[in-house]
Amino acid sequence: MDVLQQLHHFTQGEILQGKWMIGIAVIILFPMAFSLFQGNVSFQKGMAIPVCLLIAINIIYGGYILYSRTKYLTQTEIEFRSHPQQTLDAELQKAKADDQSYTTLKYVWGGCAIVFIVLYLVVVKDFYKGLSLGFAVLFLGFLVIDLFFNRRLNLYMEELNKLTI
Repeated sequence: MDVLQQLHHFTQGEILQGKWMIGIAVIILFPMAFSLFQGNVSFQKGMAIPVCLLIAINIIYGGYILYSRTKYLTQTEIEFRSHPQQTLDAELQKAKADDQSYTTLKYVWGGCAIVFIVLYLVVVKDFYKGLSLGFAVLFLGFLVIDLFFNRRLNLYMEELNKLTI
């Protein structure tokens, strides 16, 4: 496979994940948040806040991925046709920077999830228990999202490193 095929394959995976993020937010998380707000239990109301944040982030970030990756693919294809080696080098540099960012964020999201799980075990009031559990789920959601992005990026970097122009 050449560079453009790898780029196209990578970008299509990113776009698919953006669609999944929006779909999960609308089909699963939105009804969940709605049902959490319907109950009179303070634990549910505490969980509803982070679930709504997860919905918003999935829809906004998923939409951003759909828009930006399509535009990025087109722009990179044009650049590759005029300057193939520079574009390959730039792609590798961008991938390495993104990989570093994803690696750092994995620890941040995991750490935040652990903190909120501990808070869940420590706090007494139901609302705060729900809030801390909801934020733990929120950060675990971020972790899963970034794990998928990072895995795809690592495969892309491996393939780019094999290619020479």
